[in-house]
Amino acid sequence: MNVILYDALIPGMNILLESLASRYSLGVLPETQQALQAYEAKNDVKAIFVRSTTKVNDAFLSHFPNVKFIATATSGTDHLDIAALEARGIFWMDAKGSNAKAVGDYVAYMLMLLNQQKQIRLESGKAVVVGYGCVGHEVKANLAQLGLNAHWVDPFLSDEQFDSIEAQVRLDLDSKCESWLSETSLLCIHTPLRKEEPWSTYQWLNEERLAALPDGAVIIAAGRGEVLDQDALLNHAHRLTYVLDVWPLEPNIVFSLLDRAAYATPHIAGHSKLGKLKGSWQVVEGFMSWAEYDFPLHKQDFFADMLKNHHGTIQLPKVQSGLSASSEVLNQSLVAVASSAFDFNAIDKNLRAAIHQSCDDDTGLSFKAERKKYPQHPEIEWQ
Repeated sequence: MNVILYDALIPGMNILLESLASRYSLGVLPETQQALQAYEAKNDVKAIFVRSTTKVNDAFLSHFPNVKFIATATSGTDHLDIAALEARGIFWMDAKGSNAKAVGDYVAYMLMLLNQQKQIRLESGKAVVVGYGCVGHEVKANLAQLGLNAHWVDPFLSDEQFDSIEAQVRLDLDSKCESWLSETSLLCIHTPLRKEEPWSTYQWLNEERLAALPDGAVIIAAGRGEVLDQDALLNHAHRLTYVLDVWPLEPNIVFSLLDRAAYATPHIAGHSKLGKLKGSWQVVEGFMSWAEYDFPLHKQDFFADMLKNHHGTIQLPKVQSGLSASSEVLNQSLVAVASSAFDFNAIDKNLRAAIHQSCDDDTGLSFKAERKKYPQHPEIEWQ
């Protein structure tokens, strides 16, 4: 019988695949290399659902000579060797955009925390979103809900696209150091990792760009850690404020950078309860379409069932007068977040404690453990 394998930690995947039990044998993807080699039904596997923790490369694919469909239930394809997949004629997909709202909300939560701690001043200067894809759109929308008119920059968007998505806030990149950085008081980085020229994003936030930012500027990095230059971050940590969800050497973290971050989290910005379920639904729906099967489940019923007794969303008031001028409203919002049994301060504290209790050479294990324990934040509904 043909087999579908799936990562056991993909939320709701077993429920979504139940309707295929008459057509396929459903199994959990082996976690270790040893278990993978020992798996006896390799030749029968036709479809595999993975997370970003699985490297789908030649070595992985060699175990499954007859696989035809591979999907990652996450947004992003850094862990997929697309050339290897296409060389084998394997249909692949990711859950693009499924976590965009979660990342946008993470940025809003962090700005509210910084405001509460009086670590942010945005009365003057620009708020800039670097990377205007699915995540960038959500970040900019949330900044507007916090009373901030954010600018954005993305060199991959064409002039025709600029005309349709608020071209008045376009910022041109020049070939060296962008002149607008000197006026930027909030920089949110949400680019994919790209090492090809032009417009490589590898270590994009380097010494030159950091030096151009004014004292007191806030940097929120919730995209890819390789976009950051670790030495440059350390050089400017005394005058800039960092909120780091991704790290240059991830999953390894150096103590010196951790200690200089205003807030530190273990690459969980996209980990909302709703976002994870969106990713699961998206890839199974994609498989059903690819295989030309009817999908018997109803989306609303699935989400309602999976979110039973959980806080999938939280309602917060809009801020009309600007972030720094609205402390009372924002503090009320934070009380609402805390009442939903979610506490970013605790996430930050736990990560710092876990990393500092580690040896220099095994911080990655602690990082992964904290990421795995993350309870997943509720998505924001602005009122």
